[in-house]
Amino acid sequence: MRPALDTTALTAPFGPEEERQLALAARADRPSPLGLLWRALGAGFLALVFTATFLGVLDEWVERGPWPAAFFLLVLCGMAAFVVAISISSLGAAQRRRARHLRLERFARDNRLYWMPEGNAPQYPGTIFSVGTTRLVRDRLFAGSGEFFDVGVLQAMTGSGKDRRTVEWSYLALRLTRDLPHLVLDSTRDNVLGQSSLPETMHRAQRLSLEGDFDRHFALYCPAGYERDALYVFTPDLMALLIDEAGDFDVEIVDDRMTLFTRRSVDPLDPETWRRYERIMELVLPKARRQTRRYRDERADAGETIALEGRRLRTGVPWSGLAIGVGVLAGWVVLRFVLGGG
Repeated sequence: MRPALDTTALTAPFGPEEERQLALAARADRPSPLGLLWRALGAGFLALVFTATFLGVLDEWVERGPWPAAFFLLVLCGMAAFVVAISISSLGAAQRRRARHLRLERFARDNRLYWMPEGNAPQYPGTIFSVGTTRLVRDRLFAGSGEFFDVGVLQAMTGSGKDRRTVEWSYLALRLTRDLPHLVLDSTRDNVLGQSSLPETMHRAQRLSLEGDFDRHFALYCPAGYERDALYVFTPDLMALLIDEAGDFDVEIVDDRMTLFTRRSVDPLDPETWRRYERIMELVLPKARRQTRRYRDERADAGETIALEGRRLRTGVPWSGLAIGVGVLAGWVVLRFVLGGG
């Protein structure tokens, strides 16, 4: 078992050396004298063009009376204030990002973890690690020795053209002691507007009801024919731990990996985040390992740990999402052509 994580670096004030690092980083971000010259020349050219245009428009508006001219000047002042506010905000955001990186780097060093501010997503099995065309990870911290765990925020680019969008999941990846069938627990607390937030829609025929009232917290999916195996893994005592410690995370088991992930924002600078992850690793993970250490897939051929039909769940069509889309389209048609008389 790993020693308790030291979260002091996440909240402690910066020392003189760290303040110096932040100051040097801020100074390095400032443009060079040549860069300042080019910016000044560009700004001067734009100012000449804008001034000429402004004087012509202002002269025309003044002829119409004082109110249009005053309104025009007010709009210009508002635009200038907006540009100044955006500039100040961007400088502040850069400074906060540097401070954030410094805290996470120090936290990783104190706990002998590897820290990656951003990079390509790890090649783990699982839906969030395979969805989309471009997958990146940021704020990633993982153990290089001892008990394995990997924490980060995965960003995936999905769709194409106008439907192209970026989705994010905060995740905690853990390792079991043996391969298991593909199992998914879809948390009802992580749903968005009553709809599942899973990266892929699971085929409804694979839905398995849990014992007791656990269905209020999770929807369980397992490959066809693996119902007994799923209930063997997710026993009532393991489900109770998952509800208490990870109730707002979706849980996926693929091969020997167990990944907990959520669309909700999880702050790695909050010590409570790490205390929660530690409870999951100290309570949920050992229970899952004990429960599955004797598991064997009787359908598997020689040399296989899991039979082909149990390795991956089948995906389905998001009928509920399609129904909402059709309803919105029908409402628009009614408003546009029926009630609008067009």
